[in-house]
Amino acid sequence: MKADIILSLIHDGQYWVATGDTVTARGRSLDELDDNLRQAIAGSGMFAEGTEVRVRLQMAMDIIPHWMRQYNPSPDYFNRSITIKV
Repeated sequence: MKADIILSLIHDGQYWVATGDTVTARGRSLDELDDNLRQAIAGSGMFAEGTEVRVRLQMAMDIIPHWMRQYNPSPDYFNRSITIKV
């Protein structure tokens, strides 16, 4: 899937946080994050109403402690791709 927006994804201990150059959203669950992301993208004015926006959420690997990275088998540790209708 070719993304319209690519965001960095972290978990800060309480919230999932998706950040990019023009959009930031957070939520206690992934469902809540997706809802808040939909609102943030719609409020940004980047896309016309009714547009389907493909969003790529890439886990920020720098939040994983260095000593744990050796156990991670893939750089795609926890990436997500979602489609949001604005």
